[in-house]
Amino acid sequence: MAKVGRPRKVKNELITRQSSIDNLSLLDRFNDPDVVLEKLGLDADTAFRDTLNDDHLTSVMGTRKAAIKGMDWDLTVGDSDDRILEASELMLKNINRSNQGMGLDRLIEDTLEAVPWGMSACEVIWQIGPNEWTPIEVKGRPFRYFTFNNNNELQFLSRESGYNGVDVPPHKVLLARHWITTNSFENPYGDKLLSKSYWPILFKRNAMMWSNTFLEKYGMPLLVGKVPNGMSESDRQAFADILANTVQDGVVVSSEQNEIELVEGDKKSSSAAYIEIMNFMNSAISKVWLGQTLTTEMTNNTGSYAASKTHQGVKDERTMQDKIMVENNIQTLVDWFVLKNFGENAKSPVFSLVEALGVKADQAIRDKDLKDTGVKFSKTYYMKEYGLEEEDFELTEDVKEPTEPMEDKTKPNGPNPKTPNTNEDPNTEKKEDGKLSKASRDREQDSVDAIIDNLDPVALQAQAEGMLKPVIKLIREAKSYEEIMENLVGTYPEMKTESLQDMLTRSMFVSEAIARLSNA
Repeated sequence: MAKVGRPRKVKNELITRQSSIDNLSLLDRFNDPDVVLEKLGLDADTAFRDTLNDDHLTSVMGTRKAAIKGMDWDLTVGDSDDRILEASELMLKNINRSNQGMGLDRLIEDTLEAVPWGMSACEVIWQIGPNEWTPIEVKGRPFRYFTFNNNNELQFLSRESGYNGVDVPPHKVLLARHWITTNSFENPYGDKLLSKSYWPILFKRNAMMWSNTFLEKYGMPLLVGKVPNGMSESDRQAFADILANTVQDGVVVSSEQNEIELVEGDKKSSSAAYIEIMNFMNSAISKVWLGQTLTTEMTNNTGSYAASKTHQGVKDERTMQDKIMVENNIQTLVDWFVLKNFGENAKSPVFSLVEALGVKADQAIRDKDLKDTGVKFSKTYYMKEYGLEEEDFELTEDVKEPTEPMEDKTKPNGPNPKTPNTNEDPNTEKKEDGKLSKASRDREQDSVDAIIDNLDPVALQAQAEGMLKPVIKLIREAKSYEEIMENLVGTYPEMKTESLQDMLTRSMFVSEAIARLSNA
């Protein structure tokens, strides 16, 4: 029988920052490892605040934020129950109303500050009642008020705490962080996109300064004065002063011995280098923030449709990153609220950001096209995809096409056979068993081909819908042109002959086009 020894204590975490070779400091504070800040010897707020004045940076920042701020929010029951769901939803609707006034939008805005600055911290202000805890406000706090200890735990840099900071109480500060190229262990401060934009903005500003200096010196035409060789130095200087004054007055008086020549430099080619530098730096900023450049840099029509779709997909991935970051931050607040009011075993509802209905215009067009081809959508689909309530709409039955042409009641025995025309032109092409001759069919086929080649697909779809559907069905089932016209009169007895012919012509073209497209 094996001898059972005493259980040994096992330390769960062995590899820590304190025990690693990287930590040679006796202080319990982990400084921001941002390499740009390290080279500049500055803190993030001092180094990057001025970059916010860049016009292109303002544009791409607004584009990225707008993708999230344009979304709606939703709270679903998940594993929770309706009672907890209703309480949590009411809490989110009332938050920030007392002071900042922007509701949940304020919290979303503050959370998105993690994108430029790497992290965002929002303090939860609790109202503690006899039976409930309610977060009445969540206020964004400057990131520079916080640091991390060697365990990557958030600390507040208070006036009394000194260099290391003090621990933040639980359920007090919502912490959101933005990561792209690093992870939470290596850099708990997050990836600052302002840091990655710093050098492109600096180089662009220098190029702009050099460009302005160049234009000041060489942007205006240069006046060259030619004087006789024997002119004294004082007279030369006096003539130079006269030329200098023309910058303001634009007038010069000279003797016959003096000559004035207007020389223009090649300003376009000389200044192009500075413009290229500025455009290149703008593209670099766009890549940092949006992951692509086409949406902000398609000024030379160099982007293709395929490239634009690819770049849009990359930008959408960045939007998804921000969306998840915001959802996690607000979900934490919901979890704290449920914990405080319903206990540890209570399940929280699920918070999510959803696209506003107006954003789904492309999907609505796609769904309409699918419906036209026979696809039927359920109420559940419309409620899920478009955010509709069940009582807000009803599904109507599709209008069915007539299976048989309407009988012409003006003729008791139906259509009369056509009376032979004894005055028929001998040059008219003969019918073959009630059908057009081959030569006539070939000419009509050529006409159909020409129209199909120039027919817009959207117009084709519109013509194929509505009133033309039974006509197209009539054309396909008829054996001759005469039969088509006679049945058409029976279907639309009150329509004038010219209108019937026009409808028939368009319907024949559409019918032929649909058949050809179906077989393509």
